[in-house]
Amino acid sequence: MPAEASLQELQLVYSAIQSMKESHPRFYDKLLILLYKTERYKIPFGYVCQQIRGVEIKERYLNGIRHQSKLTEIHQDLFVLKTEYYEGYQHFSNLLHKHNWTGYNNICRMILGETPEDLKKGKCG
Repeated sequence: MPAEASLQELQLVYSAIQSMKESHPRFYDKLLILLYKTERYKIPFGYVCQQIRGVEIKERYLNGIRHQSKLTEIHQDLFVLKTEYYEGYQHFSNLLHKHNWTGYNNICRMILGETPEDLKKGKCG
């Protein structure tokens, strides 16, 4: 079930994402590529976000993976993010933890370019 965040909550997270983009630009660019791959391979954003947070992956995310063969590539990208861009990785992990009520899909959609207003209107990419 998608998270129902208010416009104000989404705007707060959007601002945090923009701040992360400014403070960790190389990490942000690599994260953007990872999220594009995640979307293309039809891997739930929640799977990647829970991997980043280091928490147990919910069954609904595991069941949502259609291309198991693509997980190796995703895990390699996650490893690179964590080892080569550790500060940005930790910053994003903290953002996910602090704003988990916003919903992983909403957070990832905003990183991919949607605005809080787009999300509230139900606009997709």
